[in-house]
Amino acid sequence: MGAVLAVLALANAATGNGESILIFIGLAASLTGLYSLIFKRSSWAALPSKQAAIMVAVAGAAALFLGVVAAGTEAARDSAVAAARQAPSTTQDGTIQDGTIQDGTRIVGRDIAPGTYRTTHEVSRSCSWQITRPGSIDSSEGAVTGGFPVVKLVRGQRFITEGCGGWAKQ
Repeated sequence: MGAVLAVLALANAATGNGESILIFIGLAASLTGLYSLIFKRSSWAALPSKQAAIMVAVAGAAALFLGVVAAGTEAARDSAVAAARQAPSTTQDGTIQDGTIQDGTRIVGRDIAPGTYRTTHEVSRSCSWQITRPGSIDSSEGAVTGGFPVVKLVRGQRFITEGCGGWAKQ
């Protein structure tokens, strides 16, 4: 039994899951101590007394608790990292600059945040845009030579703009 736990602990350590080592060892120690207490036998670990069985069971419970807390902390960190990856971010090519979208092609939810956008300055020349959803035939287009155009963008759409200057989220 001890050899099996040692192999499992080493395998988890090699894969970077240190918290699972604590969980394995905690389970083994807790069960070993409880077995000795309940059945009044020395178990596979040859525990010499009732006090030793109690100490092993308590130490196992503590290791199990610490392993579960560590696993939960790592899961929360991984969840936060995943959320940060999905959040709109500023790219080096100036995709989002002070909340402004410049001419080019952007994916809503990856390159820019969903929402309603309006040109930052009145359009005085040809301004055109296209909103599509990849994998769909739905699209909308617009072209103006004046005014302050407004578009509503939702996650998953592709927004292509040309000649409009900047667009700011409203």
